[in-house]
Amino acid sequence: MANDSVDVLICGGGLAGLTLARQLRREQPELRVMVVESQPRPLPAACHKVGESSVELGSHYFAEVVGLKDYLNKEHLPKNGLRFFVGQPGTAIADRTEIGPVELPRLPSFQMDRGKLENDLRAMVEEAGAILLEGAKVVDVEIGTGTTAHRARVVDATGEEREIVARWLVDATGRRHLLQRNLDMARPGRPAASAAWFRVHEKLEVGELVPEQEERWHTRDIDHTRWLSTNHLMGPGYWVWLIPLSTGHTSIGIVTDHVHHDPSSYAKKDKALAWIAAHEPALSRWLEGRKLEDFKVLRHYSSASERLFSTEDRWACVGESGQFVDPLYSPGSDFIGTLNCLTSRFIREDRAGTLTPELSNELTRMMPAWTEDCLRTVGDNGVFFGRAEVFAPKLWWDFTHYWDCACTYFFNKGYEFSLEEHRRIREPLEKLFAMNRKAQDLFDAWARMTPPDATRRKPFVGLPPYPCFLTDQHMALAEPALGDALFPRLEGHVALGEEVLREVFLRALCEVGEAGAKELGAVVKLAEWRPAIDAQRVSLEALPRAERNRLIPSVTRDMDRAFGRAHDDGTPLFKLLSLAGLEIGEETTQAHA
Repeated sequence: MANDSVDVLICGGGLAGLTLARQLRREQPELRVMVVESQPRPLPAACHKVGESSVELGSHYFAEVVGLKDYLNKEHLPKNGLRFFVGQPGTAIADRTEIGPVELPRLPSFQMDRGKLENDLRAMVEEAGAILLEGAKVVDVEIGTGTTAHRARVVDATGEEREIVARWLVDATGRRHLLQRNLDMARPGRPAASAAWFRVHEKLEVGELVPEQEERWHTRDIDHTRWLSTNHLMGPGYWVWLIPLSTGHTSIGIVTDHVHHDPSSYAKKDKALAWIAAHEPALSRWLEGRKLEDFKVLRHYSSASERLFSTEDRWACVGESGQFVDPLYSPGSDFIGTLNCLTSRFIREDRAGTLTPELSNELTRMMPAWTEDCLRTVGDNGVFFGRAEVFAPKLWWDFTHYWDCACTYFFNKGYEFSLEEHRRIREPLEKLFAMNRKAQDLFDAWARMTPPDATRRKPFVGLPPYPCFLTDQHMALAEPALGDALFPRLEGHVALGEEVLREVFLRALCEVGEAGAKELGAVVKLAEWRPAIDAQRVSLEALPRAERNRLIPSVTRDMDRAFGRAHDDGTPLFKLLSLAGLEIGEETTQAHA
């Protein structure tokens, strides 16, 4: 056997492995990096892979950290955010609530043609000086411990067996889960959900699914950029994605939870088409006579691992080899970027002799907390998908939380902070995580306690509209707050989060009314939470509309403009709060009024 010795062996040459190889060679050009990938070039230009849609964090990683900004702008499509059409199965798209951006976001994200991207990345990785073994397979690994090197048996494209010796071993094999299986680390994923998807070699604009006579619907798309969004056609327990690709293909996928839908009902191509005809007839009509170029089913797509890193034994799991959560908000590239950046730092600190257990433990504890936070946000969401009156406020909260927490951490290079700096920012991050758990409990209860009301449907909810606090939080990501400046920014995010959560709670309380106030208070543990809702804020709800709108906090005003004023049953807000478990006396409220 031929013997090769490298600093870093990356098993798997998909998106996670290739971007890590390029990042390592950019940041640490002295490293000997090898990537072993079983599939040789050329990949199909439009390759059928998971992860074509990226959002802010992942896009920032690809563009700025990996250095692909010019390439992505030139070779792939700009993305007009996430867009949701919320309603009941079979409902015309123009009769659903549309939730999405008004215009192309200032912070870029991309729709990525994965075959083209990975073909091009392979060439970039070789140009950067990494060794790329294509058509080769890792058939066995001997995982080193302590100071012992890792050894991998690889069969290359000629059939020759060779041994690769490496100080660091990185599993980027995706759903092969090389290290998970070897070390018995695989754990059940959440939520219980499945997907099927295919491509058509034709551009599909979501506007083609809406009759031309729906003029008001079409004229909302002022700049003709709606089609560049990741468009979601939604109903109870399901969503169908429409993603445009630069090769002229459109990716179309069905995603369902197992509570509302049996995945076997769309597990074959003909069944999937029949499923679409039953749930999304406008899309079904468009597909008639068009060829489906491929078809793939992924049952129980969520996966998890007991561990993602061992800095003592120098290995890491990145991309899908480590974990995969629900794709509703396209977080796959976010996890790729964060895991790759942590891996790069661990390798650098190891080479410098500064990788202490304290630093390693501090940095790695971020990932389980963030994963659990993401799962709580997107897991078991099927009840919302036909309920715009609850789903729209939830989206506003989820995006605020995402930008203020995960994105703020990554854009400001929290993964590069010193041990002391990271410990300091962990406190506000943990407050944000705790706040999100309470928010998700609140949305769950709100949706369960109020029946759908189609008469209150809003045609359009901006995500984000301009101006509003949501836009401000989005744009703040473009202004780095490195080092000590990040702590006060996170503290500001905590304060805003508390204000937004209070207002969402008051909105939900009005919606559930006197009959549901006590239960809602119990769900959010109002007696323990004791949000800072004072009599002056409560008194505003009793004022005439014009006067109330002049005096309410700006966050409340932004929400009212987006969703309309909360529906209520006529019960005074001070009484609803009392029933929920927070006493704000009528006399005090009247005095403020």
